[in-house]
Amino acid sequence: MVKPLSPSAIDVALWFMHKAAYTNIRLQPAALHALLFVSSGLYGATYQGHKLMPASFLVSDFGPIEASVYRLLELDI
Repeated sequence: MVKPLSPSAIDVALWFMHKAAYTNIRLQPAALHALLFVSSGLYGATYQGHKLMPASFLVSDFGPIEASVYRLLELDI
């Protein structure tokens, strides 16, 4: 089995947050989760089903949520 490109969803989320901060964009949590969900799907479609990150997305009224990233954002550190 092929290992995911990134070791965790948190690493990918931090990358997106860093890129947003660099361009002076405030990335809302819902938008971050959507970016993670879409990027995971696009990576799998582009690279024959390989995973971008080990992630499980949950369904919510606000869109997809990745549990570990949600918990990190909930801590507000």
